[in-house]
Amino acid sequence: MDITLGQEHGTIKHSFFCKLKPHTKMVKIVNAGESPYQKGWIGYAPFESKNGRTWIRGKPGRYNGKTFVFPVAKTARYACWFPSYPLAKMQKLCASFQSVGHDAFFLGDQNKPTIVLLAGQHPAETMGLYFLEGVLRSVLADRQFLKDFSILVFPYVNRDGMRCHNHRLMPAGVDLNRDWANPNNSRLCEIKDLVNRIKNIWAVIDIHGDEVAQKDYVIHNKHFKNSVLAHMCQRQGFVLIQRQSVWKKFLKNLVLRRKIIWPHGQTARDYFDQKHILAITLELSAATNTPESCVQKGMLFLH
Repeated sequence: MDITLGQEHGTIKHSFFCKLKPHTKMVKIVNAGESPYQKGWIGYAPFESKNGRTWIRGKPGRYNGKTFVFPVAKTARYACWFPSYPLAKMQKLCASFQSVGHDAFFLGDQNKPTIVLLAGQHPAETMGLYFLEGVLRSVLADRQFLKDFSILVFPYVNRDGMRCHNHRLMPAGVDLNRDWANPNNSRLCEIKDLVNRIKNIWAVIDIHGDEVAQKDYVIHNKHFKNSVLAHMCQRQGFVLIQRQSVWKKFLKNLVLRRKIIWPHGQTARDYFDQKHILAITLELSAATNTPESCVQKGMLFLH
């Protein structure tokens, strides 16, 4: 069975969801080589399902630089790159929190240090939503954490992009996590305004998924290394990667004769770092995680 990756404002998506024809044994993605994260196809094992709700990871596929071919079980009726996250499930989970508007939820005492959690900036990176589910379930199950901290949650920053089944962008074609310097982005202005109302921000954790990496990792800035948050990340096995300055990265690439690529746009981490707020980007590997493992890692993260 052949399938073609869809487009997202002129760019080929990396994610896919398809209903399988009866008796399908092999699926070929004919334009996999045109997607932006081609290395992510190497040895990747997509997910399959009998009912479109319960998913298991299948066997690894083969990538030849142009097409990606992977086997599916005879009983499978659906296949996908990584299972989507049901928004109704997150809404039910957040019902125990105080709604503070604009798809934002608060739990705790505003006089205590607040952890801000962002997820869903890139719609197809649902690993982050499963991880966030684990974090919220852990906090609700053990209120001990709320004696010291409060939590402000933005569970689906790019909700409209999710509804359109986009991979990274908003319906208008904007990559939210490269647009934080834009004072006219209404969605990000809403988030900035809500965060600015909090008196004591302890940290901002922006949760994503990675299409290529084989390990979970954290991108951080220079004030992170000796923090309590750093120890929490290390305890969970996240690889710590410090963001290099633009000029340091330029000189390194110049010496090594690598292609010079100038950074485009400002991320959430960069925006909050400029405000002297401890901020990290947390990336979960699509290749090595399942929805269940992401939830489990989230449940252990704040302990």
